[in-house]
Amino acid sequence: MPQPRSSGSAERGPSLVEIGIALGGALMMIGAFRPWATFINELDWLRDASGVALGWGLLTLVCGAALASIGVRILRPRLILLHRGGIILSLAAGGLLITAIAWIALTANLVAGDQSRFVSLGDGMLVTALGAVIALMAAVSVLVRGNRGTQDDDQS
Repeated sequence: MPQPRSSGSAERGPSLVEIGIALGGALMMIGAFRPWATFINELDWLRDASGVALGWGLLTLVCGAALASIGVRILRPRLILLHRGGIILSLAAGGLLITAIAWIALTANLVAGDQSRFVSLGDGMLVTALGAVIALMAAVSVLVRGNRGTQDDDQS
């Protein structure tokens, strides 16, 4: 005969939404350090530039770290319950917007301060955008379902 499940949140594992938020944040953090673009200089040498080196990656790194910390519940659960959906949506949308602006600026060759020319996009930008999209989907899920399924956390 199966044992009844306890309603305590201590035994509950992470939800798919929390995993999505943490994964999205982690991908944004990883993507910030990966190459976002390849440039060629006046000597015809190719060089990769990470998101952090270009500057935009610092912003996506902060957004990703905040998302990952929310996903792994480093922040207090009550704070997350009150504002989780809006915060997650804002951070993920901000990360995606920063990545889109960087993509436009890079492809328009607006970035190279020296005589370098843009050659191609790097995988870091794609990893960052993928992480932001995963976190956005998780945020929409949080907003759609509201606090249903998280009431156990609120009672503890």
